[in-house]
Amino acid sequence: MVKIEIEKIKSKAIKKLSDEYLEFYNSLKSKSKSEIMIKAYELVCKNEIKELYMYDDNKLSDYKAILKMDKPLDELYKVWLSFDETIYMVMKENFHVYMSRQARANDIQER
Repeated sequence: MVKIEIEKIKSKAIKKLSDEYLEFYNSLKSKSKSEIMIKAYELVCKNEIKELYMYDDNKLSDYKAILKMDKPLDELYKVWLSFDETIYMVMKENFHVYMSRQARANDIQER
């Protein structure tokens, strides 16, 4: 497949994600503060999903799949919610790795 065609597919998929995100974001503007707070996690996750496809290297088949979905951000957000691993678990693991590195660095400094 020609590189220009690949970039065109990727660009269309990213636009679709961005448009859906913007639609969701704008829909929150008419909500109460408490409704916005309830939707805050969803907003952050959908932004992360969008950026994952904007800035990471992904398979062409991923972008093609996005183009076939009606509401890809909604669908991918629901998939994220269905995983056993919560953001808490991901955060805890990343902090554990960081703190282990800090402990090793402290051990070296104390010697």
